[in-house]
Amino acid sequence: MSNVTPQFKRRRGPLPITIGILVVIGVALVSMSGFYADWLWFKSVDFTSVWSTVLLTKIELFVTGGLLTAAVILANIVIAFKRRPLYVPMSIEADNLERYRAQIEPIKRWVVIGLGVALFYFAGTSGSTLWSTWLLFKNSTPFGIKDPQFNMDISFFAFRLPFWQTLIAWGISTLVLAIIASAVVHYLYGGIRLQVREDRTTVAARVQLSVLLGGVVLLKAVAYWFDRYALALKESKLITGLTYTDVNAVLPAKAILAAIAVICALLFFANIVRRSWVLPAAGTALLVVSSILIAGLYPGAIQQFQVKPSESSKEAPFIQRNIDATRTAYGLDQVKVSDYQATLTTSAGQLSKDAATIANIRLMDPNVIPATFRQLQQIKPYYTFPDSLDVDRYMVNGVKRDTVVAVRELNIAGNPSRNWINDHLVYTHGFGFVAAFGNTRDADGKPSFAVGDLPPTKGLGDFEPRIYFGENVPDYSIIGGVKTDTPVEFDYPDDASANGQKNFTYTGTGGVPVGSLMNKIVFALKYQEQRILLSSLINKDSKILFERHPRDRVAKVAPWLTLDGDPYPALVDGKVLWIIDGYTTSAGYPYSKQTSLADATSDALTANSSAVTAQGNQNINYIRNSVKATVDAYDGTVTLYQWDEKDPVLATWSKAFPGTITPKSKISKDLMSHIRYPEDLFRVQREILSAYHVKTAAAFYGGQDFWRVPRDPSTFGANASAQPPYYLTLQMPGEAKPEFAMTTPFVPRGGRENLSAFAVVNSDAGPNYGKITVLQLPRSTNVAGPSQVASNFEAKPEVANSLSLLRQGGSDVVLGNLLTLPVGGGLLYVQPVYVRATSNAAAYPLLQKVLVSFGDQIGYDDTLKGALDQVFGGNSGTTSPPGGTTPTTGTTNNSLASALASAKAALADGQAALAKGDFAAYGRAQDRLKSAIAAAIAAQTKK
Repeated sequence: MSNVTPQFKRRRGPLPITIGILVVIGVALVSMSGFYADWLWFKSVDFTSVWSTVLLTKIELFVTGGLLTAAVILANIVIAFKRRPLYVPMSIEADNLERYRAQIEPIKRWVVIGLGVALFYFAGTSGSTLWSTWLLFKNSTPFGIKDPQFNMDISFFAFRLPFWQTLIAWGISTLVLAIIASAVVHYLYGGIRLQVREDRTTVAARVQLSVLLGGVVLLKAVAYWFDRYALALKESKLITGLTYTDVNAVLPAKAILAAIAVICALLFFANIVRRSWVLPAAGTALLVVSSILIAGLYPGAIQQFQVKPSESSKEAPFIQRNIDATRTAYGLDQVKVSDYQATLTTSAGQLSKDAATIANIRLMDPNVIPATFRQLQQIKPYYTFPDSLDVDRYMVNGVKRDTVVAVRELNIAGNPSRNWINDHLVYTHGFGFVAAFGNTRDADGKPSFAVGDLPPTKGLGDFEPRIYFGENVPDYSIIGGVKTDTPVEFDYPDDASANGQKNFTYTGTGGVPVGSLMNKIVFALKYQEQRILLSSLINKDSKILFERHPRDRVAKVAPWLTLDGDPYPALVDGKVLWIIDGYTTSAGYPYSKQTSLADATSDALTANSSAVTAQGNQNINYIRNSVKATVDAYDGTVTLYQWDEKDPVLATWSKAFPGTITPKSKISKDLMSHIRYPEDLFRVQREILSAYHVKTAAAFYGGQDFWRVPRDPSTFGANASAQPPYYLTLQMPGEAKPEFAMTTPFVPRGGRENLSAFAVVNSDAGPNYGKITVLQLPRSTNVAGPSQVASNFEAKPEVANSLSLLRQGGSDVVLGNLLTLPVGGGLLYVQPVYVRATSNAAAYPLLQKVLVSFGDQIGYDDTLKGALDQVFGGNSGTTSPPGGTTPTTGTTNNSLASALASAKAALADGQAALAKGDFAAYGRAQDRLKSAIAAAIAAQTKK
């Protein structure tokens, strides 16, 4: 038995080794397949230069950082070992250490090699993550603006300072590790003897540790010096940047500490020829005490006894620096703030000069009608629309119309026959583009579609309708191949065809070839799917599509961009293009307030819609919309267009990745017509503008005029989200024509909900693009804000009763976006009211009513015009928009009825005001009554 057992063990011995080797090979193959597939993807979009630049930079930093770190630490270990004492006096301590040395001696070579590999790997990995910091440092481009304290170009703080700080931190940490490693070796081999009274260190140990400690303190001196510049980016309770105390106490303290640290380092170096640690210890103590006194207590005393008694005047010049820098860094330095004397009174014909704005009021809420799009335009369960649609504009019959748009994307989960072939070879793409007019509906309350159905109607011209790249596509699809009479890919349902569907073979340029055996193996490994290798449906001309989400594609080819959370589709030059806004950001703009992208861009839409990607928790204090990116929905082509031609951050990245940015002049006219101002940028700007609309230090310090974005009326409770900005076409007071714009209201910061201001940014690509106009209301004017208006709607008896009835009998009321419009010399609120059956799972919202408010007047009717006429004395002075809000007959009768209803309401309001003794309200009611009677007479005359 004893002879069999060893033999049996010998036969099994190679098995674990073989299994281990196979596992290692398998992991390596899977890793390499992903690596090679990634390169094939970059090759397919013609951005291999990005792939190689990032890869080579990471390798360069990995090798450099790993080698330097390992070399410094290992060199000191070797020096400590080589300089160990040949004779160590006997003692209990030495006897114990001898046992450790005996254990280490046989494996010391492997210990050093293992330590070196570990240091190389971890330091190299840490270094490779700094690829973007290094590229910014290496390709730094001047801003052409100097900071007010150090008179240095902003590029130093944005591009160079972060790298220098990282390099200093690396140097200190490496030397500290070298000190620890050297001390351990010296102690182990008797160079350091803690239990003796004299000569506790040998000469070699003292020299080596003195040099290393001197190096650490010297680097600390350099760190103190660079800390001076970092003060320009310091966040304090009051502002960002240097304050009075920083300039007059902390700044000189950092310089003094740097000088003391240099002296202390020299004392350590002097210890090379001395045999005492007294002077280095004294120098270190001096440095510690100085840092406490000079950098701690002294600035605290200045703050307490000089600044606090007259803080507003002491900090005024520094607050002004903060205001100016913040407005410039966030692109707010050209914001136009105008006083707007908003009237609260109404009269007949008051909106006659605002016909263009009224005609374009968007009643179709892109966040309410996705369910309507699905029921009316989805056609089949394997198609879908996102839960938040997009707003764009198109020329229809020579008139620019706001539209709510989406693409009909593939929904694999809705396919009743799921299998690998259907999921990845048959159902490969969505089909069609759907657009509904924003300001019209049909008689039932459904959207009026400009283009839709399958195959698509021609309301917006001919275009390639196939959606291979979108926001809801399979992880990968294998498409194309040799053209045959029996194409594999499902195209769209077609009742005229024999099998009820049209099939298709992809002919575009997108995708990675997967016909070769090599590529089949690569993707079979990448997706852990053997059928990629074995399926006969994959031939020599087949291609594989992956990384198909437009935002993901742009993020891969431009990893230095921060992307807007909401890509939107547009019909451009006969194609469906996804348009994605790209931002260049920095956290290194001196004196500019830092903000969190996640917090600044959060609102009711980003919190509740899966179609909008929330921004990451990145802190910035500079942002520009420098790139407009497009992704072709058919072939996946990615194009990065330069948009901001003056941005130094974009110029820096363009030098790092030459040839990847297409000049702005290459943007086609059709594409230019669909460019819009980005939502996330405006969200950030309005957050900053809520405080930094104040231009003077005194007003900023007081803080009484700060605003905030109002809570969205559709959300409730203390944690209600902010109201999102809205796209619509409107004509601002004093402007010559209507423009496509994005709007947001402001209310006072501090709990009140009345309106403080109304901001608009021009979103039409033209000379006024990006122009932000703010209408600031007088503090004495009490104009209701969105939340108050929403409450007023529900409090009006006629409205409350009607909504209550609509909410009964198996129906539910869905309130749409509450729009704010500066018309009629005041502020008009408009909110569409949708009704949805709750008893039917296939039910969808239909536009049934419109609520409007102006001053203290509320209108509620089946049509926008009817609701406006109720508010403005029976005749608002407007006409129906193109196509009409809803088809009606008997316009004169409706006008007469609206006028009489307004007269009745005014009479009732007047009697109520008289009963309360409110003669001002009674006078306003009498004015409305006169206007309503005049409108009724005019309507009767026409009849």
